[in-house]
Amino acid sequence: MDLHHTPAHQAIVSDSERALSIIAGTLLLYHAIKLKPSLLEVASASYLIYRGTSGHCPLRNLTEQLLRKRMNVNIRTSLTVNRSVDQVYGFWRKLENLPLFMKHLSQVTVLSPTESEWKATLPFYGDMQWKAMIVKEKLNEMLGWSSVPEAAVHHAGKVVFSAIGDDVTELQITISFRPPLGTLGENISRAFTGKMEAILLQDIKNFKAYLEAGAADPAGPIII
Repeated sequence: MDLHHTPAHQAIVSDSERALSIIAGTLLLYHAIKLKPSLLEVASASYLIYRGTSGHCPLRNLTEQLLRKRMNVNIRTSLTVNRSVDQVYGFWRKLENLPLFMKHLSQVTVLSPTESEWKATLPFYGDMQWKAMIVKEKLNEMLGWSSVPEAAVHHAGKVVFSAIGDDVTELQITISFRPPLGTLGENISRAFTGKMEAILLQDIKNFKAYLEAGAADPAGPIII
């Protein structure tokens, strides 16, 4: 049994903030009761006292949840590549290839058949790294991956591969990306999502261009 388990509602307010909240809430409640009670004042005072005694700040949680939602980058797109489905799938499945066309990635190191470590340079964050796992896989048909739960960066994706000709493959691509929240404000988070969306869409275009560049020579730039 883990005696040091931290509950989900763990305190997120510092000791100094808790003390100030209790003092401010008590004074506000005293003022509201002594004079003419105001529902808004009583509610505000109760909230401050709760915040101070519990160390829990629901408004801060709500703010962070809203920021996380704004910072989610979700890309859904499709494209065709003039390569056979086994070549296209094989290239993407070899995760070390990803930095060849995903310019925000500096390195992907395969640690096991399903686990890998990613290094990237992100807008406003600089260099970051995280681990990811292959969570779904069907040869020449589908590949899905996700960052591990404890990773600072949330990154997940799925690619569905469909042969629509002998040497033509259609890809349905879904990518989700969210950096650590930290203390970013709303304006920065909005700027991040716009910048990252543009980067990921360009990466996908680079994938098509990179594979098709060697179409005349199947052994060209393809690394499988």
